[in-house]
Amino acid sequence: MTPLSPTGIAVSDSGDVYAASLFGNEIVKIDAWTREASQFLAVDGPAAVELRGKPMYATAGFSFGQPTGTVLKAYIR
Repeated sequence: MTPLSPTGIAVSDSGDVYAASLFGNEIVKIDAWTREASQFLAVDGPAAVELRGKPMYATAGFSFGQPTGTVLKAYIR
């Protein structure tokens, strides 16, 4: 699994990488040790991702049309 059209990345304290996959409609986690990618969160149109400790903030609902969207909060393990 590779992020499709990655538009934002964040790195956790443990080295895991999280990538917003805009056209893949998901946030992908890439494990720091195994380098394996897996879906962390299914979300429509994620465009950015940011980590602040365990909370992750991500934008969702990106559109090329009218400015729309929301900010989501999820927690990493």
